[in-house]
Amino acid sequence: GWAQTVGLLSLHSDHMIFAISASLSAPFLILMGMSGVCYNFFGPSSTGKSTLLVCASSLMPRMPGSQCLILSWRTTSNGMEEYCLRHNDGVLLLDEMGEADPKVVNELAYMISNGQGKQRYGKPGNENPWRLICHSTSEISSSDHMQAGGLKHQGGQSVRMLDIPISTEENRYGIFKS
Repeated sequence: GWAQTVGLLSLHSDHMIFAISASLSAPFLILMGMSGVCYNFFGPSSTGKSTLLVCASSLMPRMPGSQCLILSWRTTSNGMEEYCLRHNDGVLLLDEMGEADPKVVNELAYMISNGQGKQRYGKPGNENPWRLICHSTSEISSSDHMQAGGLKHQGGQSVRMLDIPISTEENRYGIFKS
């Protein structure tokens, strides 16, 4: 059924093909010795950004009683560590970066892509690092989001969180070809 629904629709969207391909690469991060990367799809409302997350979630197994596969940026550092550990060797889907404080996004962008959380006093080191592909949505780029919070966008963030624009200027249908 997937090929006749999501697969067929993706033929009309380079963004969907990218989201699917990137998601399918997650289990190979261990072979490449990489911890991961976050792709932030940004653009105006109603351009299909959340649809990309739904598309990527269609690749994930559904567990009985499982929580929503698309999570919110509005979380604590500890909460994000838990998200990352649960999605190890898979895909982490985060909707609406604008709901999170820019300072928190700044910290979490490094943590998600570096593959480990904060070291804590009195506890053993982080024996369970994660490897994952993260897909994020936002109405503005991650660098603009951080600058709005008075932060300077660092070069290291640019390689850990890649902004992918979605525009209606070239294509009035957002992620779908006309």
